[in-house]
Amino acid sequence: MRTIVKGCEDVRKVVADLKSKGASAVGVAGFCWGGAIDNSVKIYHGVVHGWTVRYKDDDEHVVKCAMEAHTDLLNWFTKYLK
Repeated sequence: MRTIVKGCEDVRKVVADLKSKGASAVGVAGFCWGGAIDNSVKIYHGVVHGWTVRYKDDDEHVVKCAMEAHTDLLNWFTKYLK
């Protein structure tokens, strides 16, 4: 429970700092369950936990999936964070 409380405290500080610098929206992303895109979940088969940021450059399938996930994330932020 302490970890969750500490995490919330840290997030509040970051959000306050961003707001003080003029940010009007803040986005956060997580990929552990596929990635929520427009209220749906996109599942990538043939990848392991942490694959979007810790993948092997020589695994063409995983690299393709990671690039697709990153593109989906950026498109989602562009659509919903104005």
